[in-house]
Amino acid sequence: KKCSGSKFKLQSPHGDTLPANGFDAGVDNYQEPPQDGSSLVVDVDPKSDRLQLLEPFQPWNSQDLTDMPILMK
Repeated sequence: KKCSGSKFKLQSPHGDTLPANGFDAGVDNYQEPPQDGSSLVVDVDPKSDRLQLLEPFQPWNSQDLTDMPILMK
């Protein structure tokens, strides 16, 4: 309702479903990863409150984990 109390109806939105000239493919900035990524360095600000580098996991000892409780909700 308007401030005066009279009713009004909004117009239905309209427009093109798809762009008339097609989508802009943009620039292909893909860079294929190197075959050997061991020399790659990831820089993370040591003062960052959001990001941190993970320490490498210990290698698997080839033994499955057994008799572990499973929590279900």
